[in-house]
Amino acid sequence: MRMRYNGGYMRKSVRTNNARRQSTKPTASPSRRWILHLGLRLGLVLGSCLLVFGGLTFRDIDARQREQVKSDQAHAELMTQLTEKRLAREHADRAIVASRVQGATTSLPKLAEPPELDDLACNHSRTHNDPSSYDVLINKQHCVWPLTYTPELATVAGEKVAATIAPDAEAMLEAARSEGYTFRITSGYRSFSEQAEVFRYWLNSTNRLDKTMARSALPGYSEHQTGLAIDLALGSCVLECLRETPAYEWLNNNAHLYGFVERYEQGHESTTGYLPEAWHYRYIGHEAAAAYHESGAKTLEEFWQMPGGDYS
Repeated sequence: MRMRYNGGYMRKSVRTNNARRQSTKPTASPSRRWILHLGLRLGLVLGSCLLVFGGLTFRDIDARQREQVKSDQAHAELMTQLTEKRLAREHADRAIVASRVQGATTSLPKLAEPPELDDLACNHSRTHNDPSSYDVLINKQHCVWPLTYTPELATVAGEKVAATIAPDAEAMLEAARSEGYTFRITSGYRSFSEQAEVFRYWLNSTNRLDKTMARSALPGYSEHQTGLAIDLALGSCVLECLRETPAYEWLNNNAHLYGFVERYEQGHESTTGYLPEAWHYRYIGHEAAAAYHESGAKTLEEFWQMPGGDYS
């Protein structure tokens, strides 16, 4: 049996099926459309806020940076002005100091050679005044007399000292070495002219007469001229740093056993006339050193009840 093709019927059927399929697609509910709409608006608002906030933040940072640059420039200019003023003041101060030092030093006696003096001019007490005796007192009130005095000398650790103290000086250095402290003597005997050079060195270094007087004796007023004083150093430690070492404690406990005492202790500058010198040891003999240590005395002026202080 032959079937007939009914074109009109088929087209109608296709349209009907398409309409059915379209009618089955889900449609957005009013509530869902509202949520989508709200989210879009919120997104736009948030984006706008971020753009505005970001712009404000950038402008704020930029403004702060510019203010900081201005502040730094102003500070640099101020520091430059202050530095120039400070340098000008220092230059003026140096000129004043130089003038004062020149005036003071020209009023001093000639340092190269001992001046012509009688012993009363530089030795007020007339006791403890024999430069060859262990009990001689040398300070700013009591000079070495005669000013040309030179002791008999011997060499200890490469330095000259009074021959009479050499055995005890060597024994003390050896005892310290056995305990691990290898001292060296940096200065022993100094002549009048050598002390003059030391004084000039400190005057040139400090550019101030008062500081020089506190550190160095005038020639004729130094214990080193008697040969009874030694300056000690330990390794790279020279001068006041010695006070902070265990070796200094060893000296405090043992130097008197060999006849030596620390001559210029801390806190007694008004009596000795000098700044502390942890490195400077003076020989006064075994008995006197033992008595000095036992008494708790801190200066020879106190121990021997003699005047000290500054030059008169």
